[in-house]
Amino acid sequence: YGADLAGNMWKFDVAEVGSASLAYRLYQAQTTTGALQSITTAPEVTVHPLGGLMVIFGTGKYLEVTDKTTTQTQDLYGIW
Repeated sequence: YGADLAGNMWKFDVAEVGSASLAYRLYQAQTTTGALQSITTAPEVTVHPLGGLMVIFGTGKYLEVTDKTTTQTQDLYGIW
């Protein structure tokens, strides 16, 4: 799993080397008004209590000067 500044959480299938579908977007984080939420930290992957895996990540960034004064909503996500 990996993420980008456009709020995309990606799943990479490295078992299918040479496959055209090596990666696909698992989720795109955005506010209720549609503003994209940057993801700058590594996701955590854990076992869900009802089976399967859960990808947990938070949004937000503190990389640019404008990040110091932003009031954009940030969230925590858990994708089962």
